[in-house]
Amino acid sequence: MKDIKNIIFDIGGVVTEETGAKAFTHLSKMKIKVLDDLVFYDKRFNEVIKGNLSSKEYTEQLIKENPQYENEIKELLNSKKRDIYDKINQDVVDLLYKLKEKYHIYFLSNMIDITYDYLERILNDFDGGVYSFIEHTKKPDEKIFLTLINRYNINVKETIYFDDRMKNIETANILGIKAIKFEKIEDILNNV
Repeated sequence: MKDIKNIIFDIGGVVTEETGAKAFTHLSKMKIKVLDDLVFYDKRFNEVIKGNLSSKEYTEQLIKENPQYENEIKELLNSKKRDIYDKINQDVVDLLYKLKEKYHIYFLSNMIDITYDYLERILNDFDGGVYSFIEHTKKPDEKIFLTLINRYNINVKETIYFDDRMKNIETANILGIKAIKFEKIEDILNNV
């Protein structure tokens, strides 16, 4: 698209594959669901995403409440093992570097502190980004989108956004950004 100058990417589900407890291939599906629910669907996890609670504090709270899952909780929220739970989608990252030659590349992500630390070396190679744990708000709230737009003086009419979640796409569209649901790399290739 010749009028597009900016591309905004979500991270989880686009740049990384979010596996969560599914990475525990030795566990039953039922135990994987229990762990996912325990760690990622606890209401406090939203506070970690918004940076109001650190991953370390959250880990300590969960272990105190669920000592029988101490090893699994530590494993899931371990900053040194992000490559297992937030596996980089290398094809997308390679494409981002190619797109960088022609477009401004930005990120907009509901991200926790330890994931940012893991991805920082990649994220810093691009034009900028806004991350929920730093801004204390998260998608699909318009506030986080507007923070990115205002901080980098982005013209929404010259921008396309890729995300794997419809609620986030709907918010982007409301703000005048052309948004595409990401399912596979062709979704990017066919729209830029």
